[in-house]
Amino acid sequence: MNMRKKLLVVCMMISIMAGLIGCGSTDREEIQMEAEPQLTVYTVEGIDFYDQAVTAFQGKYKEMKIDYVTFETEEDLARQYSNDVAMGTQPDVLLLTDETTIDVFKACKNYRFANLTPYFESDEAFYDVVYFEEALKAGCYEDKQYIVPFRMEIPYYLLTNKVTDVIDVKALREANGQEQMQLLMDAADAVKEQGIMEDGVFYATTSVEQILRSSGISLCGLQDEHLELDKEQIRLLCEYTKYVTEDCMLQMPKRQESTDVMEQFGMMGIEQRYDNPFYMGRSYDMMFEYLFGEDLEWILATAVDEAGAYHADITKYGMVDAESDHVRGAYQLLRYLMDYKTRADFATEIYVHRSNTTTEFVNMSEYTNLGSGIRVSAMGYSKYLRVENMLNSLTDISIPNHKVEEIYKSVAQDYYAGNREFEDMYMELENRLTIYWKE
Repeated sequence: MNMRKKLLVVCMMISIMAGLIGCGSTDREEIQMEAEPQLTVYTVEGIDFYDQAVTAFQGKYKEMKIDYVTFETEEDLARQYSNDVAMGTQPDVLLLTDETTIDVFKACKNYRFANLTPYFESDEAFYDVVYFEEALKAGCYEDKQYIVPFRMEIPYYLLTNKVTDVIDVKALREANGQEQMQLLMDAADAVKEQGIMEDGVFYATTSVEQILRSSGISLCGLQDEHLELDKEQIRLLCEYTKYVTEDCMLQMPKRQESTDVMEQFGMMGIEQRYDNPFYMGRSYDMMFEYLFGEDLEWILATAVDEAGAYHADITKYGMVDAESDHVRGAYQLLRYLMDYKTRADFATEIYVHRSNTTTEFVNMSEYTNLGSGIRVSAMGYSKYLRVENMLNSLTDISIPNHKVEEIYKSVAQDYYAGNREFEDMYMELENRLTIYWKE
């Protein structure tokens, strides 16, 4: 079979695996509903999870009337919400993503959202052990649940044999986030020095925001009582971000010129990804085994200063406006979304519902048929145990702070371009974040 046909088979694999995933189920006890006149819900258009889950909720609980309002962009939503707050006409529910431009951190600290802790505590169908505990904590401020998480994404690294031949994989797995960044830069240098790959080694995003999130460095967290910056962490983050973006650009001309997808995959040394490693990492695992005969390594990004603790970001979440007249009905909608599964949802995101995540991972790890009767190796038991341990070690979970990311990006861009010294850049970053924190 030629390489083109092999690639088609691999693409079929991902589609077939996605088809194994349940569609539109909650697998929970019936949520006890209270009739509410109507809820107004704001979100951004084109988010399948929200569109499908809200539609399913309305179909199941017909006594709940929902005015589902979508906006073309995150900026449009944020602008309308700001106007609504000024006029006192804000919606009952916000369904947001990690790309929101609403400063949810400041909104929580100004008690803009309803405290849902009493509703969780009185909900007989809610068991906190069913969910990732740290994910729920990520939505708390002053030990009160203002934000309800639905989905997470995890940063991780895929390493081909070109890299694993020159790096201590065991040391990389056991390193903390700072050590991982340094080990990966050292490995990329070694690969180039030995002539294994003449151009760039990193096959990764050039998005500063994505690399910042993948680092596990939290510049400001919802639970932080005061601003804390570690100068050496920021220095390493800047060096790593600059290295990855420049290294990735070395291959860019070849990638753009190539029309052969297999040739493009062949340029991969280290790929930095940000999605669901338990699905996509395993998919790549099977793909490289079948196409290249390689045993691909995929390693989760650890917490920046804690080895063995893995980092994740909440990417979809909701909250209820503090001025809503229908907080209970709004809470019931958010609870439904915590448990809802959509087709192929697991391919890119992790459920905060632990049982859903574990079930889908088991289904996926046992599946080895790529289509057309072609099979690859089933996931070995040792690898399965390692992945299970990863799931149990998701202890560094946070909600990305878009405002802080924008500050970091704007301050650091001249440093990345070589037009600014680190000390000068760091001083401005510290000053601007301090002002933001005190606003």
